[in-house]
Amino acid sequence: MNHLIPAIKVSNFSFYYDNRKILEDISIDINQNTITAIVGPGSSGKSMFLKSLNRMMEPEERVKIEGRVEFFGQNIYERRVNLNRVRRQISMVLPKPNLFPMSVYDNVAYGIKLVGWRPKVELDEIIESAIKRAYLWDELKNKLRKSALELSSGQQQRLCIARALAVNPRVLLMDEPCFALDPIASRKIEDLIQNLSSTYTIVISSHNMQQVSRISDFIACFEKSEDQIGRLVEFDSTSKVMSREYVRIK
Repeated sequence: MNHLIPAIKVSNFSFYYDNRKILEDISIDINQNTITAIVGPGSSGKSMFLKSLNRMMEPEERVKIEGRVEFFGQNIYERRVNLNRVRRQISMVLPKPNLFPMSVYDNVAYGIKLVGWRPKVELDEIIESAIKRAYLWDELKNKLRKSALELSSGQQQRLCIARALAVNPRVLLMDEPCFALDPIASRKIEDLIQNLSSTYTIVISSHNMQQVSRISDFIACFEKSEDQIGRLVEFDSTSKVMSREYVRIK
């Protein structure tokens, strides 16, 4: 992996929510077109860190930060930053599918319509492309008008990924993307993530070190200190981290 270019550069980043420090002094480069895994014990700040990368943890009056989070050179915590644009370019998939009670088609179209009007022919093409990239087209091409809530859990999670892809992001954040899925559905998500990394920068959080070892390029290990603050304790290539005598995870 020569000539790596940081898509997101985190520098001396500390995060406070409701005046409580959650994360302290984190510095990490998340490189373009790689898969970075965030691992660590429960309550070590993994999910909070992911959400801080596209400012999902708002409103502003409850959040305080120190340091910088730069997305291709722009500090996303600047006052004048366009939050909607940041969240479109750094899209997030949550642990449990959060689909709307509407059709498969309308779920994928939701984010696109928020950006602005598109001719139906163009909208159809975007939705088909997103569903194909999520490895779902053959399964759903005849069910686009069916309720998305009728799909299996694995299909619902991949549809959430399709919805995220439809707005054409540059970075995908995935918080425990295989949470509560069976091994077959989980493997489909893993294969999908690996395939998408050729086009997108991907950051996942996971408790599953076997999964992390299979799909990630880099691992960032978080720990919770005695004062209940999340800190980054190790960051390196997956091969180097996994070759250590132990991994800092519980």
